[in-house]
Amino acid sequence: MRKRTESDNLHNNSNCSHSGDSVSVRVSENTDQMKTPAIIDLKTAGLNQLFKVSFRLPIRKIHHLKCFTSSNTEQKNISDGGIFCYQNHIVNRVEIMGIVVRVDRREKHNSYAVDDGTGVINCTCWKNSRISSCSKEFSGRLPQSLQSKFGELIVHNRTNMLEGYDLGDLVLMCGRVTVFRDRREINVLYHRRIDNPNAEVERMSKMSTYRKVYDEPFMLSPNLEKQFVKNVTGNSLPNVLERAILQILNNPVNEKTELDPKEMLSWSAISSVFQSHEKDASAKIDDLETAKRDALETLTAVLLHLESSNGCVLSRPGQIFEVIRPGCPLANKVMAIINEACTGGKNAERGCHRLQVEDTLRRSRVYSSVPACVVTYLLDCLETSSDLFMSEPQRYMALQT
Repeated sequence: MRKRTESDNLHNNSNCSHSGDSVSVRVSENTDQMKTPAIIDLKTAGLNQLFKVSFRLPIRKIHHLKCFTSSNTEQKNISDGGIFCYQNHIVNRVEIMGIVVRVDRREKHNSYAVDDGTGVINCTCWKNSRISSCSKEFSGRLPQSLQSKFGELIVHNRTNMLEGYDLGDLVLMCGRVTVFRDRREINVLYHRRIDNPNAEVERMSKMSTYRKVYDEPFMLSPNLEKQFVKNVTGNSLPNVLERAILQILNNPVNEKTELDPKEMLSWSAISSVFQSHEKDASAKIDDLETAKRDALETLTAVLLHLESSNGCVLSRPGQIFEVIRPGCPLANKVMAIINEACTGGKNAERGCHRLQVEDTLRRSRVYSSVPACVVTYLLDCLETSSDLFMSEPQRYMALQT
């Protein structure tokens, strides 16, 4: 018999197919209620108001939840995460209430079969040994009047977790739907015993209200959908600006070491982007000062995004951005650090590590908050220009001239 591990709980039986670079996913229907498959866009799923909601569904519907196939690069993560969907809503968590009809106690987890009258599903409750230490740390931050109540709650939860439930107990289980050995089950994140026998009847009476909300399909507003299509196709203003700035920086004729967003607004390559965007926009801004301020904010945001994603620029005090290339002030500082570090010791043979360069830079006042991606980009540029070479992975030495 194969032993059950916690990683097995994350296995999903989604059948994934590669068919291009689309971010949409096609849902394979398991029931006969919906004849046409639904389409879910992973990039807009987070805008759904039900994205983080625990779906209160009958167990029968959990067994009939749709699983989808993805054609994008996130396929592996999706299939490992056990993601299911209801209509075109992604189901992250479900919440059920029912009677315990089977108990299986193990060393690291307790497994319960829960029956709510519409079906039976297995629920796995993992025993967390860290709960006591984390609870003590959290309880120390509470007022004195609440610490005793919190202690009682922790004792109650620990008893439920370690001792578990018995046959016939009415329980509430909340967790993620996963697949283990070709059967759907719930990997429980929160669970408790229900003492009120009328709670199950009250819950079933509200199911119709929940179903009305879940059956409502998720749709983007027309304006948001139009903006999203622009972002996906790369024709939005920030994307076009970013491409224009990179084209300027990669031009060999360009020898600028600093970028001033106010000055950049007068550049022909940048101003033409804003002019073409104004022609495509449905509404124009009559106030020139407001338009200029908005353009400056957009340009600054694009430069900050380039700093965090690409590393080709570095923000400096006074809304100035330093262009990262061989010969820039940061490059001179990095070369000095590497030369000094390689004068003796083990660095003389192995080279200066990238993390040592970052740590030394952040000790200086000017480069105290330099991002790691900027340092990595600069080291690659210096290696390309033959100012230094990589002696070992992540270690660099300056070339002797």
